[in-house]
Amino acid sequence: MAAMTRYQIELTPSCGCKLDIGWAYRLYAALLEQLSPEQAQQIHEAPVAPLGQHLRFEAGRWIWEIGLLGEQGEQFLRPVLEQTDVYSLKDGAIKLRAKILQQETIDSLENLLEISPAKGCQHELYFRTPTAFKSQGEYLNLPSAKLLLQSLVKKWNGNFPECQIEDTDGEGLVVMSHRLHFQVFSLKSQRFWLKGKAVTGFTGKIVLEDRNQGFHSELVNALLYFSQFSGIGIKTALGMGGVEYRR
Repeated sequence: MAAMTRYQIELTPSCGCKLDIGWAYRLYAALLEQLSPEQAQQIHEAPVAPLGQHLRFEAGRWIWEIGLLGEQGEQFLRPVLEQTDVYSLKDGAIKLRAKILQQETIDSLENLLEISPAKGCQHELYFRTPTAFKSQGEYLNLPSAKLLLQSLVKKWNGNFPECQIEDTDGEGLVVMSHRLHFQVFSLKSQRFWLKGKAVTGFTGKIVLEDRNQGFHSELVNALLYFSQFSGIGIKTALGMGGVEYRR
């Protein structure tokens, strides 16, 4: 499989402007502007975006977390992130100095399975930016185990076609989700503003206990660890669905 890489980048405005989590969309646009038109079009029109990214304010500073997924993410976007120390927004009126704080790369499925938590572990997911799902044209702003896993499998299969998670009849997801139990459910509604329109989602914390066995347990563990690279739910390339994972 192609690699995936996750960055934590500190952003410092050159002016006294106030950032907010919705500026993640502007950062997405700034990234695409540094690509060739062909590369930018491929990223923007991909059925499943090869990145997940969000902004959060933490310990008095703005942190931009971005995960690159698969071949397009690694080949097109990684050089931009590693060579850019200033991002220009609003036609250059605002400049953000960028400093990479942390970087994590997973270059194989074996590597992912090795670092994923052990069987029977509890999984803590912190939704740092508003998260929502979409099913049959309707927005859903409360999580279920099935919605979480469906979202992650879709993001995985869309970016790692050579290493598909096959579940033709959907029964595997049903079984795994039934054995993934919520132990803590502490969420609140929050809006995410995108192009002047609000999308209602949720932020907060959930704790999941995995009661799956064998390969299903390994797969659930790997997918939940993957969530911090991909994000969960809709519009994760634009700043929604930002996840912090703990075990």
